[in-house]
Amino acid sequence: MISTIAHNYLSTDKNVRFTFEVKGIKLISGKPVDAVVPKNGEKRIDWRVKADLVGNAVLTAKAMTNEVSDGMELTIPVLPMGIRETKNDVARLLRSPAHSRLRWKSPRRQSRNAAELVLTTTPTLADTMLAAIPFLVGYPYG
Repeated sequence: MISTIAHNYLSTDKNVRFTFEVKGIKLISGKPVDAVVPKNGEKRIDWRVKADLVGNAVLTAKAMTNEVSDGMELTIPVLPMGIRETKNDVARLLRSPAHSRLRWKSPRRQSRNAAELVLTTTPTLADTMLAAIPFLVGYPYG
């Protein structure tokens, strides 16, 4: 559910046509809505949407009258439902050419376009510990 609000700062009640357009998500209740916004008042319209894919969504809301109109466009991220999972592992590479095998299982019900694998290597464990110092200094909350 996404809400839009129109404020009427004029001295008379206004007939307003509300429109809402989306890109990147589905608009379930997307017909324009005509409503009266009282003078010095506001009107809220709720729009039902559904996000099937991870990425960005562009939302465009408009409130139009015979005297003045206004609108807004906003790009928001559509994030996957769930929890970020981090796996850390350590391996020693002694021989030349050095090889190491790391295995992990990805969740079965994971969204394919939401998966990301980040592999970071450091020559020593000390580099990893030094990189953690800023996080540890701020934990918890400074």
